[in-house]
Order: sequence, then C-alpha cells, then structure tokens
Amino acid sequence: MLLSLALALPSFASGSYSPPKRRSINTAKVELYHLGKRLITKRIAPTGVPQPSKELVTQQLRTLNSLADKIRVKNLKTLQLEHLTALSQREFDAVVTYLSTRYGVRP
Repeated sequence: MLLSLALALPSFASGSYSPPKRRSINTAKVELYHLGKRLITKRIAPTGVPQPSKELVTQQLRTLNSLADKIRVKNLKTLQLEHLTALSQREFDAVVTYLSTRYGVRP
C-alpha cells in the first residue's frame, strides 16, 4: 500500500521542489518597450522617415502631447517629447508602448 501511494504522488528529485510555472512574455512588446525607453531618454537617435508628411508629424505630435498631458496630470511629471518628431511607425509604436506601460496611460 505504501508503494502504491508513493507511485501515485508526483516525484521530484532532491528536495521535492516544484519549480514555478513561467509566464509567457511577449518578446515583441518587450523589445518595443526598451526601444521606446532608449528613444525617450535620448540614448539613441530616431531613424525617422526620410520624407515625412506634415500629416504624419502633426498626428504623432498630437498623440505624444496627449500622452504627456495625461502623464503630467496623473504623475505630476513633465516629459519633453519634442525631440521625437517624424518617427518611423515602429519607433512611434515603441514610444507609445513605453509611455503607456511605464506610466499607465493610454493614448
């Protein structure tokens, strides 16, 4: 009876420790977060778009200013985002991902 009980329980080597289950991490989102962080802290320069349209620049500035205003109200922190103009779509997504994750605001 003792043998059947021992076989029924899960067995772990040396110490009977069950490792915690790993969370699945979306590596694409993590990469965007770190790229956005580097762009905002000016560690890397944005590659930008060679010939940005005026509409693209104004739309990006409107979104970035909206995020900066929400951060200012929520966290009493002022961010200078003027250096982030004419970003490529990936860079813009990275900045928005970083700001929304770090400060808990949505565009």
